[in-house]
Amino acid sequence: MFLAQGISRYNISKTKVMNMEVPVPKLEEQNQIGTFFQHLDHLITLHQRKLSVLKKLKRGYLQKIFC
Repeated sequence: MFLAQGISRYNISKTKVMNMEVPVPKLEEQNQIGTFFQHLDHLITLHQRKLSVLKKLKRGYLQKIFC
């Protein structure tokens, strides 16, 4: 257990970092992930546009009600 008061730093050596294995998905899986996020971005954009239109419509109806 580490007990520290004040400022403390725990370091990891450069050699240990250089020897670490970082799992990376295969290229095909990376492409699938990229495609998924592109579709997700597109869907978000569409919903944002729809929300904007509905807010304008709401504002118009409220103006009609109070005029």
